[in-house]
Amino acid sequence: MKSEKNKITKQIGISLAIIGILFLAIVTLNLSKNEEIIIFCFMYGFMVFMVFNLFKISKAGDVDITNTINTLNKLQEDLERKTFIQDMLNHANMEFEINEKMAYVNKIIEKYDDCADGYYYRGDFYIKFEKFYSAIKDFEKVIQLDKNYKEAYRGKGVCYSRLGDNDLAIKNYEKALQIDPNYEVAYYNLGVSYSNLKEYDKAMESYRKALELDENDVSAYYNRGRILAYLGRYKEALKDFTNAINLEKYDERLLYERAGIFYLMKKYKDALLDYKAFVNLAPHMKEGYLGMADCYCQMNQMNNAIEYYNKSIEIDPNYEESYFNRSVAYLKQDDLRKAIKDLDKVIGLNPKNGEAYYNRALAYGRIENHTKVIRDFSKAIKMGYKVGKSYCNRGKEYSLTGNFKKAKDDYTRSIEHGYDSYIVYMGRGAANLDLEEYNEAILDFNKAIELDNTKLGNYYYRGLAYYNLKQYKEAIDDFSVAIEGCPSDIRSYEKRGDAYCRIGDYDNAIKDFFMISRLEQKS
Repeated sequence: MKSEKNKITKQIGISLAIIGILFLAIVTLNLSKNEEIIIFCFMYGFMVFMVFNLFKISKAGDVDITNTINTLNKLQEDLERKTFIQDMLNHANMEFEINEKMAYVNKIIEKYDDCADGYYYRGDFYIKFEKFYSAIKDFEKVIQLDKNYKEAYRGKGVCYSRLGDNDLAIKNYEKALQIDPNYEVAYYNLGVSYSNLKEYDKAMESYRKALELDENDVSAYYNRGRILAYLGRYKEALKDFTNAINLEKYDERLLYERAGIFYLMKKYKDALLDYKAFVNLAPHMKEGYLGMADCYCQMNQMNNAIEYYNKSIEIDPNYEESYFNRSVAYLKQDDLRKAIKDLDKVIGLNPKNGEAYYNRALAYGRIENHTKVIRDFSKAIKMGYKVGKSYCNRGKEYSLTGNFKKAKDDYTRSIEHGYDSYIVYMGRGAANLDLEEYNEAILDFNKAIELDNTKLGNYYYRGLAYYNLKQYKEAIDDFSVAIEGCPSDIRSYEKRGDAYCRIGDYDNAIKDFFMISRLEQKS
């Protein structure tokens, strides 16, 4: 008798296990309606078999049949409820319009208004359609019905994050983690919110915890890699993107980001390989061709660079960045006409691109179109692009056109905007020479020499200022330094010879004039 009872008990256990497996199949697998009906039939068959066996045991007086039937009824109700919910969700997922989706989800709530799942799923759909306040209301209803429903807290966090309130989002993610300290997705979402708040250390710690719980979380590697790249920690970023690519080889986004890291590390060949792989996966994406072109440009393969700039422009004829970068390639090839044409296009697409005006001014400078140079540097200044340097370059152009007063003013503005280079002081010193403001010129050349004492021109021009002030000994010293650095500098010999004559040192003057004669004969 006892062995018979054990046998029946074992059959009941097996029946329960099979019912559980069949239920999981309905919930987790994307089954057709007919397949679900077939599985349901099997489930009912096993339940009938189980009830029959329980009845046999109860006759022996070992089981309370009423409690057993109540338990089975509850199990059946749970199965029916979960199956109904899954069925409604499957229908909702097949629809495209929000109203049609919501109609199915609302059927869950109408039938089981005391069940948290219906409100949760409706809130989740609201998120997908960016109806965040409606989603929050549903998630709060979920929590009211079940205070330990961790997904509802996470859902609220996502809504608040999308609404820009990352502090409130973080509080909800933390509540979810209090319920389940191993809730990996909540750690990932924490990382996103901390990143939005620019609290990068906390963001990376959150991603680290997420990856401890799920080492295959591609998005966590991706997001942490982007933070590390932003912080200039390129080697660590490279490792994260490589881990992500090893997990998801056909995600072009990952290859594009890693290519960018290689590029920033000046590993242009490696970057080029990733950009090529990106283009193979996404041949319609202009960014891949631009990346390839930029790599070729950095490797001084200008023809290849221009070829791929052209391909990116074929995809998007208004691709501003590609026109600009192609103009750089043309400038490196000394093809000024094409460079200027590309920069014209850039400015046409974006009249506020100060860098385009700046580069076009440099191109016009190489063909000595002073009017257009001055015009474009003026535009660059107005746009706020390299203001100090733009004033310096415009000052140089004014000097070349003989407008020394404007040149001096621009050099002064350049200094006021923080451009602390020997070039600007040398330029203003030269303008002061032409304006016959010699003492100011000397001060400028002093500063230029202080910033870079290897530029011999500063000694020569300071010597001219001293000469014009009749401080001939100081002039001779400066001309001598210029000659020492460049023994073939005829102009320095000429001015030093004149200075020697002014102080009556005719022997040294004759030597300098003799040297000029020899140098001229050699040339």
